[in-house]
Amino acid sequence: MTELISAYAPTDDAGKTKVVFVHGLDGHVRHTWMSNRTKDDTLWPRWVGEATGCPVWLLGYASAKTRWFGDAMSLPHLGIALLDTLCSAPAFADDDEPIVLVGHSLGGLVIKMAVKSAFTLGVARYEKLARRIKGVVFVGTPHFGSIWASIVSFFHLARANPQMRNLGLHDEHLASLNTEFRNLVRREEILTRTFVETEPMRVPYVGRFLPGVTIVNPTSSEPNLPGEVGVPVQAHHLSICKPKDKNAHIHKSLLNFLEQVTAKHLSSVEAQRERQMPSTAMEAIWPTERTDTETHLAFAMFGDGPDVEAPISTAVCIVTDAPDRLRQELLALSKRVQADPLVDAKAKQRAQNASLEALLSDAGTRDAALRGIATISFSAYLYYCKGAALKEMSEQDRAFKFLVSPLVHRLSKRGEKVVQFHCDLLDFGVYLESAIAVVASDFHRTINPPERGRNKYHVLEELAQLVAKASGQYLGDINNLEYANVFQYLRTRIRYAENVVTGERHTRDKNPLP
Repeated sequence: MTELISAYAPTDDAGKTKVVFVHGLDGHVRHTWMSNRTKDDTLWPRWVGEATGCPVWLLGYASAKTRWFGDAMSLPHLGIALLDTLCSAPAFADDDEPIVLVGHSLGGLVIKMAVKSAFTLGVARYEKLARRIKGVVFVGTPHFGSIWASIVSFFHLARANPQMRNLGLHDEHLASLNTEFRNLVRREEILTRTFVETEPMRVPYVGRFLPGVTIVNPTSSEPNLPGEVGVPVQAHHLSICKPKDKNAHIHKSLLNFLEQVTAKHLSSVEAQRERQMPSTAMEAIWPTERTDTETHLAFAMFGDGPDVEAPISTAVCIVTDAPDRLRQELLALSKRVQADPLVDAKAKQRAQNASLEALLSDAGTRDAALRGIATISFSAYLYYCKGAALKEMSEQDRAFKFLVSPLVHRLSKRGEKVVQFHCDLLDFGVYLESAIAVVASDFHRTINPPERGRNKYHVLEELAQLVAKASGQYLGDINNLEYANVFQYLRTRIRYAENVVTGERHTRDKNPLP
């Protein structure tokens, strides 16, 4: 039986690499990774989550060496159990977020078996999950078995479990598994890193006077994977997975590995997007045969409602035909802020895993975050009026001018097809239906209702809220330098603006906003 428990859960995990730690033979789901099992703050996986902002899980399973202490499944069965546990977890339902698996000792072999099984069993959900595995880390893993497992398995009275028998030195099945895994790493372009123990285990207190025992020898620890070589760690088999502090080399190396995995994944997403972009060459396509560009729409309001005392009320539609790229760029803002040489050290620390709103509300990170947003491609459509005028409107007029009419503008645009919308207003679906009815009546076009946006795109809605708030604050007090500074970074993304009361309209190139 396997279990999956959270070691670190960031406030915002959308788009983040998911990391899973898998313990080894006779290991414990938590204690395996703790230098002091009585102190929760020594849990290594939690350090990894705190440093990277990635959600981190611990996977546990029955791993007793012998049946004297409990039964356990064989290595092939454990591989399938790992796959199904992750496939069944709601946290792993997102199709786009990469996965990194970290295995100590037998845990590394379980990971290899899981990857192999995913691509050979013919189970669609397993293969779909495995294609998201972008990195695998081995910590003291006996890729070709262990002499100690062979010795224990030899003695029948030891009643070795299948896992122990699977770990016999020079086991031909392990050699075959390693060959198959090596081919999959090359074919699927999975990044790997291997950590090798260099110290023998000794008897406590008197161990220095007796020969030590290396549980996994260097030859077995090295899987000979393409482009990698085992990283030696000054530790024995049980301590290699329990770094004593955050300065330990194995911890820093793992953080570096996760950065590489994330960077490669973002690069591949961008490359795929570019491959899917239509050619700039002229194509002989009949107009009626052209398909509309699929877009996402995020909607937000600021200063709305009869009881809100805001000089200017705004509504904003954010439209993008590359929602995944926009999401990734927004999620990467905190790292861009941390890399900005103009940001001081304390502000960089606050920027770690900070949300878009937090980055913009912090005086130390605001300018760096705005510089990043100014280089991101998206289109904003702004609708506004004086707050006093909004309060004088009836509820029906207010809904039409600030909700239905902007949606009609976006849904009626030829060449675009809104497939998902992102908004937390309770009755937004009702206003969307009204807009679709208006498009059908006034433009004689049938619009398929877009789906409610998936949770992973919530950062698009945050961006819409940011533009709505910044625009409302600036238009309400154009002499406020702070408001003006924020708005100047965003104004180049506002393609169209309209005063919904006077009908005055602005575009990017004509009659620009003040």
